[in-house]
Amino acid sequence: MGRHEDDVLRKVLRKVLPCLQNNINQKKDMWYKLLIQYFYKGMILMDKSMIDVASGRALMDQPQLPQKI
Repeated sequence: MGRHEDDVLRKVLRKVLPCLQNNINQKKDMWYKLLIQYFYKGMILMDKSMIDVASGRALMDQPQLPQKI
């Protein structure tokens, strides 16, 4: 590869890599939210109440993720 091709490749990678990293972070965040929702829905009412009080209702006041059927 010549110098020009190296420069073009560097410029492309600088544009593409942050987008890929952002996409990975979004998928990871979605996975964590789904995991918390699944865990929370499986709890008995008393446990949910204690978590709501301890978190100041912040845990499940987050917007719900769309459910796939």
